[in-house]
Amino acid sequence: MHHTRIDYLACKDSPVHRLDSRTKLIVAIVFTVFVISQLNVNIAFGGAEKSQMR
Repeated sequence: MHHTRIDYLACKDSPVHRLDSRTKLIVAIVFTVFVISQLNVNIAFGGAEKSQMR
């Protein structure tokens, strides 16, 4: 299966494409941790209920 759009985007030259792959991986992990830490979800006690801020 040939994906022309993906091939087109993969061959571009931009500052993000020139970054080292380890840098992109670290940024993705930090971003994911940041997003998850911003959630007000009480997973331990009842699934997806919002925790109450007091």
